[in-house]
Amino acid sequence: MNPDMISEGQDVTVMGWGDIDPDQDESELANELMEVEVTVISNEDCDASEGTEPGWEDNYNGQITDNMMCAEHDKMKDACQGDSGGPLVIRSDSGEDSLVGVVSWGVGCAHDDFPGVYSRVSAQYDWIEQQVCENSSAPPSYFKCKRQDDTTETTTTETAVTSIVEDFSNGLGLFRIGLGFNNVKHYSTAYGRSGVARIQDGSDGISELTSNSISLSNADSRIQVSFSYYAVLLESTDTFCIEYALDDGAITGERCWSNIQGLVWNDDKSVEFDTSGAQNLRIRFRVKGNDSVDDVLLDSVTIQGYE
Repeated sequence: MNPDMISEGQDVTVMGWGDIDPDQDESELANELMEVEVTVISNEDCDASEGTEPGWEDNYNGQITDNMMCAEHDKMKDACQGDSGGPLVIRSDSGEDSLVGVVSWGVGCAHDDFPGVYSRVSAQYDWIEQQVCENSSAPPSYFKCKRQDDTTETTTTETAVTSIVEDFSNGLGLFRIGLGFNNVKHYSTAYGRSGVARIQDGSDGISELTSNSISLSNADSRIQVSFSYYAVLLESTDTFCIEYALDDGAITGERCWSNIQGLVWNDDKSVEFDTSGAQNLRIRFRVKGNDSVDDVLLDSVTIQGYE
């Protein structure tokens, strides 16, 4: 399972046992597991999809949300009825495929004008992780679940190779305002905390809080970013995202949250990602909302690299 946001242009593979006849008047279920490689397109391009089905015109306009992703094939290949709930994965030479989507819906099957629509795993990764940790008797190790019924207490101490703390006590410090945006502000105190950075998305423009380039040690194989934040009047459809770029953008990723608890400090939120072989890193925080009070305040950010 992949917590990172999948990128436009990424080749992914969808699998299933569903209908193999795109004719909607006929149905022929597969007698073996089928798969096809499709290509991720942007949500904006997907939402603009429109075309004609026999007898009517249809479109995706306004239906593609941040919880969704879309993928298509240039030779009319796609998931179909009966494949819903099936996996969309990134293939790996090691055989450890990463789940990035779940077959959801679409207009027709293998339609030239309408891509397949999938549930986006990264959008709800935290909820998935919570449910697995709370309800599975044998959760995967990569979730790092803390089991309440563990009878043996084990203490493991890890030493960070790279360790950087920005508490915004002296302005934005490690971070700078994203190029072209001016809605980031710094406060000496806010909502009971000292040293606070505010990022906002809304009617007066997008803002983002971006770090300077951070040099990584050759020993860093993964990075953990921990932060404290306070959401101000975010709606259920608004998202708060952290993005990272390795080696000047050669590798990028994103984690987003929606339906987050507002008007309270959320401390020690953290994300991890692989940095093996990377020389430098940038971190960016963004808010994706639709009115002028979609604010998120950051009280501190800690960046730690581990072997």
